[in-house]
Parts: sequence; structure tokens; C-alpha cells
Amino acid sequence: MKYANDHSQAFGQIVQESSQKFNRRSPIGWVVLLVLVVLPLTALLIYRQNLSRAYSTLVHETHVQEDPSQREERIKKKEPLTVLLVATNYQQKGRLGNKEAPVIQSMILSPQQEKMIQVTLDPQILARTFGEGQEQPLDMHYTKNGLASVVDAVETTYGLSVDFVYEFDLSEIRPFLDEVGSLNVTSPEALSFSDFSLAEGEKRSLSPRQVEEFLLPTDSDDHTYYERQQEVLQQVIHHLLDRRRLLSLPDKLESTQSLLVTDLSWSKLSQMFWKGYWRCFSLVEQMDARQVGEREHDDPDKIQAFKDELTRRLTNTEGVKD
Repeated sequence: MKYANDHSQAFGQIVQESSQKFNRRSPIGWVVLLVLVVLPLTALLIYRQNLSRAYSTLVHETHVQEDPSQREERIKKKEPLTVLLVATNYQQKGRLGNKEAPVIQSMILSPQQEKMIQVTLDPQILARTFGEGQEQPLDMHYTKNGLASVVDAVETTYGLSVDFVYEFDLSEIRPFLDEVGSLNVTSPEALSFSDFSLAEGEKRSLSPRQVEEFLLPTDSDDHTYYERQQEVLQQVIHHLLDRRRLLSLPDKLESTQSLLVTDLSWSKLSQMFWKGYWRCFSLVEQMDARQVGEREHDDPDKIQAFKDELTRRLTNTEGVKD
């Protein structure tokens, strides 16, 4: 008992001395402590407000979404969500022609598995929309009827239920390029332009003007036109998601106002972040759906095989890499 009382008294003395030192803290010490606590919190709050404001300018209703409450429930349950990426540009006639959609990809985010399945679709594969028997190339759905028709055709042909859409207008990429300064691209084949050339597989940092030229068709028989559009789109996304450049993200989003449009609101994006959907980017599996059908006609067996493989990957807890 005496031993316990001695320890109790010693502990009480330590608490009393600590309290006295705390009460004797100088005004300068209080100011320093206040600055160390308040400044980071204030900076974080300002950053979040700037990020929210910059992102909110990009949000528009790009296609009709059915049952949004059900989608919110799926986010709460951390179920897979499909985000469709559509890159648009003018046809090979230039700005006097209509716009087409040379790049169409889907990102299937599976937070339970902490992985993303990135599916590349062929913009020239024949596809139909719900309730319509007439087929036309997938990118022509955009040219003739807009983005909603592309979403409908993707859902009908490939069985992908699209939850959100990001549309990148590559013809309006210059403000973003002026902000980031340059873009690293890899050439799909040997190419020659007005004042520079690229070897097949060569990776080089291109200036904003060179990137614009890189996006243009080189001749009437250009086999890499779609691949170059896709390469630029991937590098734009890489810049936006680069963790090393997170502090400059609000400024970069400001420069994408003419380049990027989405129907994924800031509130839902924040909800997805807190539910761990951002972890999906740590493991990316590639699927190439450009071979699931012939360009002259649909191949139901190949399309069904694609759907089965996609389902298998989404239900395989071990994950499958190409």
C-alpha cells in the first residue's frame, strides 16, 4: 500500500509541475503554437475550396442518368462503377468538318479489389443503340447524335453500364498545354512533321504547338491517328492525377474548362474518395475490346466472350494481369 501511495504522489507531482509549466508558457510560445496549428488547417481549407470551385466549373449534365439514388447507394456499398472517357476532335477535314470521337475508353473502378479495369473500345466498330436496329461506327454516334448516343451504344453493344462520363475536347487542348508547358508522348510509329520527327516507340517532350501537330493526321492513309489521340489523352490524365503536382491541380483544372466536361459532381467525387475508390488506380488491368467484333458486322460470340471475361475479372478476388 505504501508503494502504491508513493507512486500516486509522484505521478501527482509530475502532473502539477507540467500544469505549472503549461500555465507559464510565454505569449510568444502561444503564438507559435497557434501558427503551427492554424496555418496548415487554413491552407488545407483554402486548397479544398479552390479545388472544389475549379472542378465544379467542369460539371455539366452530359447524358441522362437513371435512378441517381441507386448509384449513391452503390458508392456507399463500394460496388464497381464504370467511368467512360471520350476524347473528341475534328474530323480529318479540319475545323470545317464535324467532330468525331477517336478515343473511347471505359474505366471500371472496383474498390473491393482495389483495382481498375481499363477497357479500350474501337471507335470504328459497328454498334447500335437501344431500340434501334441500324448499326453505325461507334464514333459516328457522337458525330450524328452527340455524347448520349455514344453512352447508349456502349451500354447496348458491350453490356457496360456507364455511371459517369468524362469528355475531353482535344481541339481545345492548347490552354492546358500552355499551363503544363509540355507533354511527354510516345510515338506509335516513325512520323515526320514540319520541324521535327519521331522514331517508332520514341518518347519525347513536345511543346504545345508540337502536340497540336502530333494530333493531326499525317496523310490520307494514317494508321496511327487514333493511337496518337489516345496517347495524348493518357498523358493529359497522367498530368492531372500526378501526386507530385497535386498542389497545382486547381490551376490545372482552371486551364481545362474548355477541354474537359463531366457529369460526375464534386459531391459524388468526394464521396467516392472517402469510400476508397482512389485506391483503384494502384492496380490497373488492361482489356482491349477492339477485337470483340468485326468492323463489317457484329460477332455475338466474341462480344459474349468479352462480357464473360469482364465479369470474371470483376469477381476474381486474386486479380488477373495481362
